[in-house]
Amino acid sequence: MLELNIVALTRLTRWALPAMIEKKSGYICNVGSTAGIIPLPSFAVYAASKAYVNSFSEALRVEVRAFGVHVIALCPGPVETEFVQAAMRPNGKRKFTQPPTSGSTKKKSSARRSPPWRASRAVSSPASPFDSRC
Repeated sequence: MLELNIVALTRLTRWALPAMIEKKSGYICNVGSTAGIIPLPSFAVYAASKAYVNSFSEALRVEVRAFGVHVIALCPGPVETEFVQAAMRPNGKRKFTQPPTSGSTKKKSSARRSPPWRASRAVSSPASPFDSRC
């Protein structure tokens, strides 16, 4: 996991970036996660590796925007996949539940709220509509 989310990501970026800078054009889309924004007991290494992806993408975005290169981090939330079952520890307490379907009978609030982690982060104006923040 660390090899994929940290080492491979950094090496591939280092390999591709010089050509993008030379052309003054390019896009890098890294797959981060909301797990990299909040602590996840029982998934500490996964969350830490995704925090690297998120932070690396955000810093790189600022560094290369003057060269016409755009960097974003795609940050999906929990997704039910086989990975969840493979990553679960036998003694782990974290359980994933299926999100409610669109036909859910539970009444939803019409007011939109920002996630709690979003309110505590300092937000700067992005240079483009594509911001690396998740």
